[in-house]
Amino acid sequence: MLTQAQLKEILDYDPDTGIFRWKIQMAKHTPAGKIAGGKCYDTKSKNPTRVSIQISKKPYCAHRLAWLYAFGKFPENFIDHIDGNPFNNKINNLRECTDAQNAQNKRKPPSNSSTGFLGVCSRKYGFHAHIQKNGKHIFIGSFKTPEEAHQAYLAKKRELHEFCTI
Repeated sequence: MLTQAQLKEILDYDPDTGIFRWKIQMAKHTPAGKIAGGKCYDTKSKNPTRVSIQISKKPYCAHRLAWLYAFGKFPENFIDHIDGNPFNNKINNLRECTDAQNAQNKRKPPSNSSTGFLGVCSRKYGFHAHIQKNGKHIFIGSFKTPEEAHQAYLAKKRELHEFCTI
């Protein structure tokens, strides 16, 4: 298991930018001073999902390395990017959370959303807003437009989800 001391021997981390740089030349194409890591892509959607840094042939998520660098240990659970940007690894943008708390800060609808709005689905007679809390499905209401349903969803989300930042 990678330790904070080992990490600090090979990488510099700037907590104000969230950027890691190599302290030593790791390979022919990774000289000292070069920004470490690259975007990691989702295998299904092919969209970039986070920054990954490979150390000794093992990939690490940059946000988890930032936590180790700053606090001396890997997080026990998940790391949430407070601003919703998975590429912003500034230490003040990261917080440890559970899987459920991490899901509360979701900002985009799933790719198969019929409406394009988070928390909104299309029904025969309007648009329904739904939310979940503690594994329970909550019906918010039925609305004439997806925008109205989404606004109701956001209001309820801000009320129920303590990790919500939108």
